[in-house]
Amino acid sequence: MIGVIEGLRDDSWISYEPVEGVVNSNDQIDIALCCDFTDLDSGIYESHLTFHSNDPVNDSVIVFVEIDVQLYDVVDPAASVMPVEFGIVSAYPNPFNSVLQISYSLEAAGDVRLGVYDLAGRHVAELVKGYFNPGMYAAELNGIDLSSGVYLLRLESGIDVSLLKIVLVR
Repeated sequence: MIGVIEGLRDDSWISYEPVEGVVNSNDQIDIALCCDFTDLDSGIYESHLTFHSNDPVNDSVIVFVEIDVQLYDVVDPAASVMPVEFGIVSAYPNPFNSVLQISYSLEAAGDVRLGVYDLAGRHVAELVKGYFNPGMYAAELNGIDLSSGVYLLRLESGIDVSLLKIVLVR
């Protein structure tokens, strides 16, 4: 017989179910662990569950739970997953006739530049320049001062570069 009867008392970020129960020999039980990260700061959080048994050799088993919480500045709160790749994610609408919405992801913190270049390689607009943490970000290109034609969006951070062809039509 096993009973889940004990966890740390000050760890409101974790819960488990069932809180206690009985398991007969050769049977098994699933235990659901739920973590609530809502009010946690970055850091390592630890907890444990103790399983007590009437087995005279192994009268208890302790299972340790450790999580490493990392908080990031993310422009898009709807993004639930941190990016795993660097690059321009989308540019919409493309072709565009006035305003282009751009989204891009950064997998590492660093200095970032997002610029617009014509096909001759001339820099025609700087959309983003600065230091950013990992995350999903958005930018906007207002093409009011640009001529119709094909342009390149260039996203740079460290040695990483991402290019995307965009078309402005009037």
